Amino acid sequence: MRAQDVHRDKRGSHWKFLANRSRWIRIIELMILVVVESLAALPSLTRSPVPIFDSVAYMAPVSLVGGRLPLAPLTFSLLGHNLKAIAVAQTLLSVAAWSYLAIEALRITRRPYCYLAFGLVLLFSSSGYVTQWNTAILSDSISLSLLVFLLASIASHLDGRGSRWRIVLLAIAWAFTRDTNGFELFVVASVLLVLLVFTRNRQLAPFAFAGVLFATGGVVIWLSSRGVMNTDPLNHVMFDRVLTNPAMTSFFHAHGMPEPSGILKLGQAHQPSQVSELFGDPHFASWQRWVTLRGKQTYILWALSHPIWVLAGTFGSHPVRWGGRLTGYDELNWSTLTFYGGAVQHQILWQPLRSVFVAGRQSTLVALGLLVATIMIVRRRFLSSVARQLRTWGAIAGLGVLFLMFVWVGDSWEIGRHLIGPTVQVAIALALMAAVALGATGPRQSEQTQIDPELNEVIESGQEQY
Repeated sequence: MRAQDVHRDKRGSHWKFLANRSRWIRIIELMILVVVESLAALPSLTRSPVPIFDSVAYMAPVSLVGGRLPLAPLTFSLLGHNLKAIAVAQTLLSVAAWSYLAIEALRITRRPYCYLAFGLVLLFSSSGYVTQWNTAILSDSISLSLLVFLLASIASHLDGRGSRWRIVLLAIAWAFTRDTNGFELFVVASVLLVLLVFTRNRQLAPFAFAGVLFATGGVVIWLSSRGVMNTDPLNHVMFDRVLTNPAMTSFFHAHGMPEPSGILKLGQAHQPSQVSELFGDPHFASWQRWVTLRGKQTYILWALSHPIWVLAGTFGSHPVRWGGRLTGYDELNWSTLTFYGGAVQHQILWQPLRSVFVAGRQSTLVALGLLVATIMIVRRRFLSSVARQLRTWGAIAGLGVLFLMFVWVGDSWEIGRHLIGPTVQVAIALALMAAVALGATGPRQSEQTQIDPELNEVIESGQEQY
């Protein structure tokens, strides 16, 4: 046998070994994914859900003027309002969404750097902060799952594999679960339309894409305004923040807020049972009328003129009230999570894994942000080939931070619950952004994007040997 043939035979055996190794790596990845998601989901599949007072609105007949957006009530109606069936369906939807995102995390950049995103996605998905809602008869689980599906589809589209209209359909469904989602979609679509106009884009598809999102956000906002508006958040804000903060009280007085005798003393006593007294006592009727007519506008003006206060509130830890009791901080903890009737007390996974975001939510997001910043500084010479991905995930993270502040300003008693969606959005975007920046290889990577990722990995490994 000629030396050339021997060399070719050895080289062929080496490439076969690399292909087999790649196959086993993928099998191991799949096994890890299945084990983690199964352990995270099992408590929700084996425990019976416990409805709370808010569940009544979601179990009511589907209505466009009932105060709740229609997707969750429609889903529960299709499941026959069977609590166990709802819990199982929500759990399976959550597992499917997070598994899809984990697979996209493996594809987002080359190995081993993609394992940073893969590990963080599995960590987020197994937290009680996420799994809790699968057995809650509320809209939170469906909203979170659709958000995760949406982010995974964006990752797929950036990689050249996913359809733009799949993103549109998921965004529409997501918007119809919670009114905050609709507001966020409306903002995104508005920015997209402005950018398309100023960049003089002449293609019809991007305008259609942004137009559908804009219309969806507008419809959601309109439906929310037609429903029975919940005035409790404004009442809680007035009681918890305005009347207990001398600077805010002075600001509100300067904008016309009356001061009936005894109202400041009542607010400073800060007894939750007195909220109903504050808004039901005829003695405070003039104050109540002012809050109804001008309270929201004045509060928004205060927030816009005090951005440091908003940032400190969003990323700080401040006592809040849950169900009329001072029990925790503005992040969820294990005692406040049980208030919503989930299976959090029966988690299987190791405590540090299932406690991500349950406490120290703000610190976790700041740590992720610092990680991304450090990687981008260290790898700045290699980032030109992944600029589009970094811009996209950076914009998604920035939008999430904006809505974290928006939600914190808008409520005081259920901040922990209402911040879940933006928190998960920011965390996922930062995790994917970190992996993309870490795995960037410079200009050459753009030349390799047309090559199948698995073949490209084998070629790179072969080049190291020869």
